Amino acid sequence: METLPPMRIRMHMYPRNGQYPVTLISYNDCDTVETILIVEINGPIPNAEFSSDKRRFCAPQVVEFTDNSTEDPIAWEWTFPGGRPNDKQRFKIR
Repeated sequence: METLPPMRIRMHMYPRNGQYPVTLISYNDCDTVETILIVEINGPIPNAEFSSDKRRFCAPQVVEFTDNSTEDPIAWEWTFPGGRPNDKQRFKIR
């Protein structure tokens, strides 16, 4: 077992997705306590980004919005003031 100098924060880079047990042993003059926490690494988190074909215009106008998110999202939820929510990756709003 690796013994490290006392610190409250530790970081570790996990090489691949999976479940990993992490153990913390805390002790003082009175007792020693061991706690195990299971950390689950599931892959990259999506980064939400989008673009529109128009940014400034006079109404009424059709505007096309395109998802440019990274890390392969599988679902979308678009909301607009005064509009209806949409769950498509790409759509036009009137």
